[in-house]
Parts: sequence; C-alpha cells; structure tokens
Amino acid sequence: MADTATILNCLRERFPDDVPAVDDYRGDASAVVRPHALLEVARFLRDAPALDFDLLLDVTAVDYLGQQPRFEVVYHLLSTRHLHRVRLKARVPEENPDIASVTPVWVGANWLERETYDMYGIRFQGHPDLRRIYLYEEFEGHPLRKDYPKEKRQPLIGPGAKGSGEKYSTDLPAVGQHRGMLGSDLLRIQLGPSHPATHGTVRIVLDLDGETIVNADVQVGFLHRGFEKECESGFYYQAIPYTDRLNYCSAILCNVGYCLAVEKLFGIETPPRCQFLRVLSGELARIADHLISVGATALELNAFTPFIYCLEARELVWDLVNALCGGRVTSNYIRIGGVSADLPDGFSELTRANLRRVLSLLGDAENMLIENPIFRGRMEGVGGLPATELIAYGVTGPLLRAAGVDLDLRRAQPYLVYDQLDFDVPLGSTGDNMDRYLVRLEEMRQSARIIEQCLQMMPPGPVDVDNPAVRFPPKGRVYNRMEELINQFKLVTEGPKPPPGEVYVGTESANGEIGYFLVSDGSGKPYKCRARTPSFSNTQPLAQMVKGRLLADLVPTFDMINMIGGECDR
Repeated sequence: MADTATILNCLRERFPDDVPAVDDYRGDASAVVRPHALLEVARFLRDAPALDFDLLLDVTAVDYLGQQPRFEVVYHLLSTRHLHRVRLKARVPEENPDIASVTPVWVGANWLERETYDMYGIRFQGHPDLRRIYLYEEFEGHPLRKDYPKEKRQPLIGPGAKGSGEKYSTDLPAVGQHRGMLGSDLLRIQLGPSHPATHGTVRIVLDLDGETIVNADVQVGFLHRGFEKECESGFYYQAIPYTDRLNYCSAILCNVGYCLAVEKLFGIETPPRCQFLRVLSGELARIADHLISVGATALELNAFTPFIYCLEARELVWDLVNALCGGRVTSNYIRIGGVSADLPDGFSELTRANLRRVLSLLGDAENMLIENPIFRGRMEGVGGLPATELIAYGVTGPLLRAAGVDLDLRRAQPYLVYDQLDFDVPLGSTGDNMDRYLVRLEEMRQSARIIEQCLQMMPPGPVDVDNPAVRFPPKGRVYNRMEELINQFKLVTEGPKPPPGEVYVGTESANGEIGYFLVSDGSGKPYKCRARTPSFSNTQPLAQMVKGRLLADLVPTFDMINMIGGECDR
C-alpha cells in the first residue's frame, strides 16, 4: 500500500502542470486536477501498477457559491489491491459547467455522473446517457445548488396538471434494438416502482423475448429523501437521525460512519469503551440487515417458513437494540463523540441468550433451504458477474466478496477496535446468488463471534469524550452547574464547530462501503454532507446481471443485491 505522500508525489511528478495542488488534510490524499487533463489523470491512476485505482467509489460536487469557478467536481477512488485512496477535484465555472465523463475509465461512473448532473447541473461530456436519474425532466433547477431554496415548490407534470394542456408523454427510454422469436416484437413490461418483486421504490423496464430478458433499464428516483439538503440545513448533530433513514435495516451502521467522519473533522478519538460499544451495536445491526435480506429472498422464492424464522430472529436482535437505546428500527444510538447510553444492567446475559436463539433459528432456516433443489436451482449460476466487472461498477460488500474479492474494511482498513478482534471474512468463488446467500449467512455467524468478544473485552470507563465543544454534557451536571448549562446552550444554538477542511470516512455497512464526505467552513452546519451509499452502486449493474436470464431470475438477483430505497434515492 502506497502512503499518502507517495500517491501525491506520483501525481505531481507525472502531471506537473495539470495537478496544481495536492493536500493530505487529516491523512486524506487529495489532488486538484485541471479539467482538460481529467481523463488522462484518471487513466494514469487506474493503470499505474503502483497505484491501481480500479474502483471509483463516488462522484459528487461542491457548490462554492460566490467563488469562481463555482463548482468543484469530486471523485473518490480506491485500490482494491493496494487498499489506498485518493480524492480528485476539478473546478468548473457556473456559466459553462462542463467536464469530461470518466465512464470510459470506470463504467460505474454512469449513474454517479447522472446524479451529479441532476443535483448540480454539471454536464459530463461523452456520457452515454446523460439524463436525470432522480427527478423528472421538467423539474426546474438543481436542488443541491446553494441558491436553490429548500422550500421551493415544483409544478406537477402529467395527467391532471394545470399547465399547457399538452399531452404528457408516457414513452419509456429505448433500451436497445432486438427482434424476438420468429421476428416478433419484444414484449415490454415494467416492474415497479411499487411491486411485490422489488420490495422497494425502483422501476425496472424489461424487454422480453418470451420469458428471456433481452434488455433492462433500472430506474431509481421515486423516494426523494433529500438527505444532503436536510443535513446541510441543520447542525452536525441534527443529521444523525437522517443517517438512520439511509438504511433502515441497519441504521446503527449508518450512524457510526457519519459520527466517525465528524470526529475526524475535529481530530478527536472516542474512549475505548465507546469504541467497543459501537462495534457491538453495529454488528447487531449487521445481523438484523442480513436476516431480512436472506429471509425476504426465501419468501419471494415461495419458502415462507424460513422467512418466519428469520423474522423471529430479527425481532430478537431488535430486542437487544431496544435495550441499548429504546429504538428498534431507527435507533439514533451513536452520537458525535460517544453513544447515547452505556450498557443497561443484564445486557450481556440477554445478548448471549438471544444470540443463541438467533443462531439456532438461522440454522433451521438454512437447513430448509441449502439442500432444497428448487431453491438451489433458482440461486446457483444466476445473477453473477466477474469480479473485474463488479469492481468497474463500484460494487462493494457481500456482492464483491461473493465473487472472491477479499475486501472488508473492518479487516482491510480497520477502524474502531476491529483490529483487536478475531473474525473471518467469508468469500465466495462464482459470485452468483447462491454465493451471495452463503456469504451473508456466514457473516452473521462472524458478527456473533465479534459481539461475544466485545462483551468479554469491553473495558470500564467513559462512553463519551469529555469535550464540551463536541459532546453534550450529562443532564445531571447541566441541572447543577452553570458552566455545563452554558456548554449545552451553545451546542444547541450554535452546533459543534469543527475547523475548516474536508474529510472522507468509509466504513463497512451491511451492503458494502458507506462513506461520508464532509466539508466544513468552520460553522456549526456542514457546508457539504455527502453519503456514498452502497446500494446505489450495487444496483447499477443489475441490468447486466439479468440480461439473457429468465424473467423469474430477476427476483432472487434483486433480493441478493438487497437494494435499500433510502440508500439509493438519498
């Protein structure tokens, strides 16, 4: 793994005129690139053996309203072989916000650039399909620009709208030319955005030749959570409940990544007991997430009983989350600089008892499925893509590990106390739906191992940093000491104020890398709060996974991707 200085020196030496500035703030390697050289720099970073940045994690932008050039396009890159990172930045002007598309280098840039175009109005020259990805084409403006008012109302377009009276077009995007059997036309159908086979707000347009999928167009953009706009409108601590709702199946893991990113901005580290608590609660959330993924897959392949077993097991896990923080689905447990509460009395005994029952139920569900010829026929050899293609799309998590790529950030780039714990990273070989299913099963068992170690190794001590500029003081002290009352008042009214700068933190969520890119201007509100969520990139290659397969194969493939709507449409 090359260190930050080596990566930046390689860039400066290779492109002395086109990389005018580099930085390593808080250990993040970042480089400013002149827009005309972006493609050349991107290819160098991907192809240079010592760098090998084969995975494009994210593309976004920052609107520096009032500066010239106004927009900064930001690219986050990861090397799956060397396990190092770099951030590229290129400025484009407001009057002509054009920059080259990097889809010729990383095909996974397709959706990411469409999102940046949709939210900021930046045009990517050479993009194969530059249309809005979330909003309808008639939508006025670009919501993440700083001068776009949050309360702005949009016209209703379509049947029943008050407007020009022109007929609303219901034509779907063309997804290719092909003739069916005996020269017949293909049958076009659409699943979603509300459909039992998608269990999420996503629309999949399919062209069928009989029951064979010839073309597919996957469309997200039916949820509109407004995550970034809301986070940038409130103080840092007010964004934590929004992170809960990115992945409502494992909210604590979303909390952890965000709070680590804010703490990185401040340059602080939480006490050891807090770190163990974060790992323990995060692994509970991982088990709950995998249980619903595995159980829903069984249900949609007509195996109802394993689904009930998984639901019962998930309720037992949620009982533990409830004991920790009083919440089940959206937990709001992790806080900037700590956690909301220490372990309650009797938690260790309850955890061990519940996890024994969870693993027993998981074994019962597995035994009903693993040797079932119908289940195996629907899963084996279905939905797979080669590891190199998954990497090109930016896929992470169980989907990538099922294809044999040993990339788990808990082990590859340890955070919290994962480097002190003993656990295995399960890998597949073919990357099909069966391997994805088996990887998730084993990850739940490894999470149970991690939780048991946390209970055994957790040291005594505080669960919050003792820093009034970051963490709210305990209520008992607020009610009795004037200084503590003042500290709480300032945090409530002004928010915590990290120094100006920008950071990125990636952690291993249930579906892959969830990353938070924060830009601070020194105020109590984030100037930029970006969530790189795994479901968005993991869903992008779904069309490739199902082409040439039967319509019925779409169901288990979509289930094993485990798309979460809140992660896709942020």
